[in-house]
Amino acid sequence: RAAPVLTAQNLSHAAEAEGTMPPLALQAGVTYRIMAACEDRCGDVDLDLYDPTGRLIGRDVAVSDNPFIEVTPAVAATYTAYAWLADCKAAHCAVGVRAYRR
Repeated sequence: RAAPVLTAQNLSHAAEAEGTMPPLALQAGVTYRIMAACEDRCGDVDLDLYDPTGRLIGRDVAVSDNPFIEVTPAVAATYTAYAWLADCKAAHCAVGVRAYRR
């Protein structure tokens, strides 16, 4: 049911801190919801998704600590998710990304 679960990463607090998550192996023609979540000390996490060529194919930059992107890949390949820590109330915030099949 669920696509591979990605491990959480700690991101140091800094404006626009960036964390690359482990690669996502996505199948062609399957709709996925890529979601990021942060501890309750985070006020805003942004999420980007890139295809295997490095082209941005999805982005959620709304003010939220639970951003998500829905995507249906045209080709089976490895995709890359980036969690952008835009607001955190602590020195370190844990951010995780997961991919779910729809």
